[in-house]
Amino acid sequence: MIELLRAHPILLLAFGIGVVAGLRSLTPAAAVAWAAYFGWLNLAGTKLSWMASLVAVIVFTLLAVLELLGDKLPNTPSRIVPWSLLFRAFMGGLCGAAIALAFHFRMVTGVEPAVIGSFVGSFGGFQVRYRLTREFNLPALPVALAEDAVAILAAVFILARA
Repeated sequence: MIELLRAHPILLLAFGIGVVAGLRSLTPAAAVAWAAYFGWLNLAGTKLSWMASLVAVIVFTLLAVLELLGDKLPNTPSRIVPWSLLFRAFMGGLCGAAIALAFHFRMVTGVEPAVIGSFVGSFGGFQVRYRLTREFNLPALPVALAEDAVAILAAVFILARA
């Protein structure tokens, strides 16, 4: 119980990074890699220390950019299909684990709230985007670009507090 109370801010940060993974699955991983690379998130000596490497920064950044571009294509599958939900949960969990490890907590401390957050972000983001484009007749591209901006800014905001 004492560890849970002490971990309270980490749980919120992990949940938040999970929500971002629900919006854009690779954006949080790119942000975590950049934060670790610049030393803002200390992963040295942890199981996820590889995320601080230049290779991880390049790979996650390229994948995140490809995802941002691919999201705008008309044939892109929904974020709430099962395989997409699982991937978003995995990526959210990975980023939540990194946040927990940076604060010397067990990985699972960050994984659980991040996975929950990824489902919240996936279904919440789907509903917001659906309603804005279908019910309010807003053009899909500006809505998608706004969601990109929210995901990027939220990831930076969360990691700036980590």
